[in-house]
Amino acid sequence: MHYPYTKPRKGIESVSLIENREYITRNLLDSGCDEKTIVQCNELLDEKKLSQLLRLLSNHKKYLLEQMHKYQKEIDSLDFLIFSIKKEQVR
Repeated sequence: MHYPYTKPRKGIESVSLIENREYITRNLLDSGCDEKTIVQCNELLDEKKLSQLLRLLSNHKKYLLEQMHKYQKEIDSLDFLIFSIKKEQVR
């Protein structure tokens, strides 16, 4: 598994991050981006539209945070159910 915060491989430090497509693509995959989003990001990089790229990445981050909060609520509900059942079992 690759982690989004890993540094680029040794030997490619002389290449700017924006030019390092392998690293960017790996990071986008690790971040849960689908193929369409990855293509959009590469197109925006090719066109040097970094403001639009940052907006796209921020929107994906917002989506991931929304999903995380949704799942956290589901986990909290399940935890409460488990707690309640265990409490009944003790009686």
